Amino acid sequence: LQYKVNTMNTEWAAQNLQTIRTLMERSALYRRAMAPITLTIGTIGFVSAIAAIQMEGISANHFILWWLATAAIAMTSALFLMKRQASQEGETFWSAPARKVAQAMAPAFVGAGLLTLGLLLPSSAPAAMETDLKVSLIPPLLILFYGCGVHAAGFFIPRGVKLFGWIFILSGIVLWVSPVQTWLGAHTANAEMGLFFGLFHQIYGVYLYITERKEPTSES
Repeated sequence: LQYKVNTMNTEWAAQNLQTIRTLMERSALYRRAMAPITLTIGTIGFVSAIAAIQMEGISANHFILWWLATAAIAMTSALFLMKRQASQEGETFWSAPARKVAQAMAPAFVGAGLLTLGLLLPSSAPAAMETDLKVSLIPPLLILFYGCGVHAAGFFIPRGVKLFGWIFILSGIVLWVSPVQTWLGAHTANAEMGLFFGLFHQIYGVYLYITERKEPTSES
């Protein structure tokens, strides 16, 4: 029995070592693939924020559902781009390295989604107060958890991704503890979402494109 356990541990370690080696070998490819994905997410977030700001008198539940729908559209678009890029490169889309990255990001993303859905539950607070409180809590919550997920993925994709995640983490904490945050209305909350999930992603996508052109590739 001890021999069987040792053999299983050895095989498990070898599989993980191979997965890590593959991730490091493909890190440049993954980083290059992130540029169009980041720009797409940023464009969706920015357009969604602009559209949301134009709406008047929305409730907390409408605000939550609007941004959950935006997140779903952004994630679907990102998965579509990743699948297309994998096909163009002759790679398997749901490979062992891809599963590792997904597993690293999943706790933060699932946690953010469940907590946000939890805010849809009714409370005993007055309607106006409930709307202001929930709307003010959502941007810091999503920004913080998103940063945690991106930072986790950054262990497999070097150069800047973890720093990008830390920007979101620290910004989410600052917004969460800021006494001013609870006074903000839906327009400002939408602007915060557009800033972080729109403009910041667009800037980072442009940065990835520029730095990728300056870096020598393995084929050159």
